[in-house]
Amino acid sequence: MADIRHSNAAGFWNGTNGAGHVLLLDAAGNPIVYSDGVKPVSPNALPIGGINDDHFRALRTDRSGGLATASHQPLFHEPFDGTALNQNRWSFAQTTFAIGQTANGLNFNTANAVAANSVATVTSLDQFLKMQRAPLYYKARAQFLNVAGSTAEFGFGAPGGVAMPATGAYWRIVGGIATLFVAGLGTEVAAPVISLAQFANFASQYYTYDIYIDDDEAVGTIHDFTGRVVARTAIALPNGYVRAFSVSRLPTYARLFIGGVATASAPNLLLSDVYVGALDANYGRSWSDTCAAMGLAATSNPQNAAQLANWSNSGAEANATLSNTAAGYTTLGGRFAFAAVAGAVTDYLLFGFQSPSPAKLMVTGIDIDVKNTGAAVAVTQHEFEWAAVANMASASLAATGALRVPIGQQAFAVGAAPGVLATRVTADFTSMPLVTNAGRFFGVALRMPVATATASQVIRGTVTVKGRFE
Repeated sequence: MADIRHSNAAGFWNGTNGAGHVLLLDAAGNPIVYSDGVKPVSPNALPIGGINDDHFRALRTDRSGGLATASHQPLFHEPFDGTALNQNRWSFAQTTFAIGQTANGLNFNTANAVAANSVATVTSLDQFLKMQRAPLYYKARAQFLNVAGSTAEFGFGAPGGVAMPATGAYWRIVGGIATLFVAGLGTEVAAPVISLAQFANFASQYYTYDIYIDDDEAVGTIHDFTGRVVARTAIALPNGYVRAFSVSRLPTYARLFIGGVATASAPNLLLSDVYVGALDANYGRSWSDTCAAMGLAATSNPQNAAQLANWSNSGAEANATLSNTAAGYTTLGGRFAFAAVAGAVTDYLLFGFQSPSPAKLMVTGIDIDVKNTGAAVAVTQHEFEWAAVANMASASLAATGALRVPIGQQAFAVGAAPGVLATRVTADFTSMPLVTNAGRFFGVALRMPVATATASQVIRGTVTVKGRFE
């Protein structure tokens, strides 16, 4: 509902004594006051905005008055799945503290250490560009067991040991107080502090921490498990700062440390779901490029960074045992070798790879090279017919649902000498990737309808599987 009011204390509404305006009221008849963390000049004005998690959020505009699009370009995401530390996404440094990964997230003090000067730090290998008119956005869920004498930090920066970050924007939690900092030129600037005493069971619950770093402002928010904003703070960048960061790019980091005196009990930091994104700027990246930048290319396991292709360091691959019901290799492509076999219409599962749970494998292309070695092709030519098999329930071509997708053929003529290379087979699935769900198998199958089992002849080659994990 609304009242039409005037600004004339005497009660008259006319062009001389008062200006008319509409005042919005709630159900109890009280004026509705809108605020997005900053008191507006006219508290009863009606800005354009929307409701998110039962909170009013005013729409952002840029300096020219244009509506900010908030395109949310993902740059980095780490869910900390599984138990293996991902060396392809993070560097790890620890003194006395030990870092481990569990279902609860990244644990910074698995040994429950209390010694003075203990420290554990993780820093992303990726660094994120902060340019004008492209705000950076950081989000992470964290649980901090607050113990006197201990400190937890997370956000943008690259600190060493327990020293202050040379530049960055980060949350620091110490003594039951959370503070948003911006650092540059060797100094820190702090936003108004937030007391964690207002949060029930803070040490046993996860809260979501955001950092929004714009050209001349840093905003931090803390959300509870419902997504409700329970605290908000902001810093205007000092005029003496070169820019938001003293450098053009910074990684994200998190650390836990104890000062110069041992703590009475073990502190801890549990970190999960770290996300970095860019707002308002369209980088023009494809989704495949975005996944690759976040360490989700099909070259390595998305959880533990293990190489997926069959290629040992300076070692020869073992000859595969060709079978219709078992994989010759359990890798996602790579080098292969097998003794020449007689021609048959049997389908062999040369590679059978299980997509690591909970990731889904999206194959966008396959390249296959085949080389003759050991002895010349005798008696009959060799013919190779290749197929991809996605989303198998088991590593068997005889199983129900092992659906073949032809990807090409190759051949060696009779007399082909050792070292002869067949024409490469290339298949492109970018317009419609082959999907293998978590826990199911992706295979590369081979049929050799015409061939000769010549003694000492070995067929060698490589299978390159291109794609990403989602």
